[in-house]
Amino acid sequence: MIKELEQYINKSTSITGVVLRIQEDRGAAPQDYPVHHKYPENLKLDKLNNIPNTEYIFTYIVTNGANILIPNTNKAISIYLGIHLFNDTTFMIGVTLLFGYWILFAVWASMNIYYKGHGRALWVVLFLLLNAIGYVLYLLGVKLIGGWRVNWKHKLT
Repeated sequence: MIKELEQYINKSTSITGVVLRIQEDRGAAPQDYPVHHKYPENLKLDKLNNIPNTEYIFTYIVTNGANILIPNTNKAISIYLGIHLFNDTTFMIGVTLLFGYWILFAVWASMNIYYKGHGRALWVVLFLLLNAIGYVLYLLGVKLIGGWRVNWKHKLT
């Protein structure tokens, strides 16, 4: 189990370490028992011998654990993992950049079709709603129907 955990941590990009304890009595707190194994070996532990919760600029590390009962005994294995997560700042930066891209692409696509002579309000609305998919529909429409230069008033009458 220890080798599998070490391999899993080495492959993972979000797990920073693991602390294993064997609990002799299920009623006691896991911190009361000594650390049986920790990985990596240079993992710094806090005063309760847990992986410390650490905050960085864009991420933070939290501890998540479980107790697994050993069948037919009064013992349990306590496994605590340090998990690297993105904080709210990173999430908001990502949302802001995505929104900025969405608006800039819609403006670029609208200006592009206006200067090509295909400018219609329908395309601008399509670009704002569907973004790049709307632009692909526009390109397909230009190639398939020859520019979609349709006079809608004439077409309706």
